[in-house]
Amino acid sequence: MGLWSWLTGAKQVDKTLDIADKTTSGIMSGIDKMFYTKEEKAEMLQKRLELSEQVSKTHIELMKVTHDETTARSITRRIIAIIIMAITILSMVTLCAIWKYDNAWGEFILRVIEYYELGWAFIAVVVFFFGNHMIRGFKK
Repeated sequence: MGLWSWLTGAKQVDKTLDIADKTTSGIMSGIDKMFYTKEEKAEMLQKRLELSEQVSKTHIELMKVTHDETTARSITRRIIAIIIMAITILSMVTLCAIWKYDNAWGEFILRVIEYYELGWAFIAVVVFFFGNHMIRGFKK
């Protein structure tokens, strides 16, 4: 058959059937993904819960390890956290107070806050130091 397959077109038929099969499978998969069933929602919720539980366990372990730490590094970490919190809060209060009277200075302060990404630093400090309490609050 291999010698005469070019004449009979057996390979072309096989290729055509493979393409049709792949196309049909792709179409059916696409149609299936259009509808989000209750079972798929339950599976996704279960995966999210498992992931959040794993993250909370890891964070709680980190808190246990660093809870009673009084090394120079932990003291420095706390001082840096206090400085970041103070700078962020002070800059936001200043921005609110100045914006009303002078938009140019308000824009300048806003650009400084955005340039140094104080919002992300503030969020990181809040999550690191208060994340354990937030996770416990969500579990209740």
